[in-house]
Amino acid sequence: MLSKSILMTSSYMRSRQPALVGTAARSVSQFMNSAEGNAPQNKVHVIGYPFAGGQGLQGPELSPGWLFRQDWLQDLEVNKGVSVEMVAVSNPKCNTANDKDIVQGHKPGSKNWDNVIGSSMRLERSTERALRHGLFPLVFGGDHSQAIGSI
Repeated sequence: MLSKSILMTSSYMRSRQPALVGTAARSVSQFMNSAEGNAPQNKVHVIGYPFAGGQGLQGPELSPGWLFRQDWLQDLEVNKGVSVEMVAVSNPKCNTANDKDIVQGHKPGSKNWDNVIGSSMRLERSTERALRHGLFPLVFGGDHSQAIGSI
């Protein structure tokens, strides 16, 4: 089964925190309560992808850290066997650097090429490892570039 990517940006998060907490909690709970989610080999593995280097706005990289601090996720980890992992992205500084300040890693017409590919490969390894262990990877990012490594 392919991972489900849920994209959240920090500005959206700040304006809608209660709704997002409810939506994220329901997504995990609904899967765990479904026939597929109750199968022993399909436990949920939440993967945080704190990367925003594939686009020009600051903030999306903060979403996974915020999510991992939520009580309901910590409760699921302790009481329901949900596992969590934060991907170590290739260059955390590229999340907040201006495009003109990032010289290494650019190809003409591409945004932060090396860091997007490097971080996506790390996410790919985490997603694949979860699947090989019979876990359902649920990826929370970061920017849209997470799709590269999550499917």
